[in-house]
Amino acid sequence: GGIRAPVPGRRRVRDLRHEASPDEIQQLLEPRNVAVERHRSGAQPLNFIGMVDTSDPSDPTLVSVFPYPEIPAGWMHALVMQYQVLPTFMFGFLLTVFPRWMGLPALTRWHYLPVGLGLLGGQALTLVGLFGVQHLLFLGLLQTLAGWIAGFALLLNLLWRERNQTTWHAVSCVAALGMGLVGLGLVFAYLYTGNLRLMFAAIKFGSFGLLLPIYFTVAHRMFPFFAGNVVKDYQPWRPLALLGVFWSLDMLHLGLELIHGYAWLWLADLPMLALTGIWLWRSWP
Repeated sequence: GGIRAPVPGRRRVRDLRHEASPDEIQQLLEPRNVAVERHRSGAQPLNFIGMVDTSDPSDPTLVSVFPYPEIPAGWMHALVMQYQVLPTFMFGFLLTVFPRWMGLPALTRWHYLPVGLGLLGGQALTLVGLFGVQHLLFLGLLQTLAGWIAGFALLLNLLWRERNQTTWHAVSCVAALGMGLVGLGLVFAYLYTGNLRLMFAAIKFGSFGLLLPIYFTVAHRMFPFFAGNVVKDYQPWRPLALLGVFWSLDMLHLGLELIHGYAWLWLADLPMLALTGIWLWRSWP
């Protein structure tokens, strides 16, 4: 524990030797318990870290509170990687292969330009903003959102133009990018309200709503394709039912993450392990 010291407004909190949920942290640092200042603009809340003395596990004591950057380093890493770095490659790949999957004309470089400028430019502004230029941090996320919407609209338009069939791998990828768009919206909601639950949800949406479905969908589509090009007499096995089962298990996992039901994650993870294991075994050359 830390050094005990009398603190005005001392509160009793749960035994902090265990992981505290965002709800509990939010309650601990509510304005009625700690004097929380905001930027004069009133839009971007400051974050605070509380030092808690746990020498008496039955009565943890809030000792002191320190200001912290608007988005802590760990959260910033999650945002940059999940919503800026990796989506740049994903949008580039999907804008290239969607027309091929659907038998449509390829997109031109002018279709790629607004998406690339938004995602790469937004990432650059965000990284510069981390050096203390707070307005650039916000502008970087805003530019990322603009690039995301541009790419999302282009892919939706390709789905709309596909008349004679439904390419379910494309539908799955667009659904995942839509989940990512929701996650970005949660980031902006956090920046406006300071509600820690929103940032927690944004990170989980990035992991299990965006990245994991994209990875599984592309692997399900492309691994048999590449194997068939190099292995003689290779028989691909990629039933579309796998996508539906995967999405069901993935959404169950995401829901459990959002309600902190970590003890029950096995309900989604064990079937998903079996699902991917069977697919890997059947797809092995």
